[in-house]
Amino acid sequence: MPEGSLSRWHRVHADEAWHYYEGDALGLLSFAPDGSRPFSHRLGPLQQGGSPAYAVPAGWWQAARPLGVYTLAGCTVGPGFEFEDFTLLADLPEKDRPAQPDMAEFALLL
Repeated sequence: MPEGSLSRWHRVHADEAWHYYEGDALGLLSFAPDGSRPFSHRLGPLQQGGSPAYAVPAGWWQAARPLGVYTLAGCTVGPGFEFEDFTLLADLPEKDRPAQPDMAEFALLL
């Protein structure tokens, strides 16, 4: 992911494990299915205060953004990934979308 990007908010009906490979740290942003409990996790080199892997719980909304010039990371979903179990927040009708926490709240958590 290049500097300044933000992945789209999504959820999966299984745990999604993120893996850091190289580059700058990655900020993982998530919140509970009902829109509460904003949470962030710093994925990256241990020397920079990150951790090499983190799992977002099933059903939680999540997005990621690099915290520097670029980040190379990957994801594993378990049990296996099925497109039917994947939802983009932007694809939900407005009335069905949870209230999304303010991005400023996440900045304070990272």
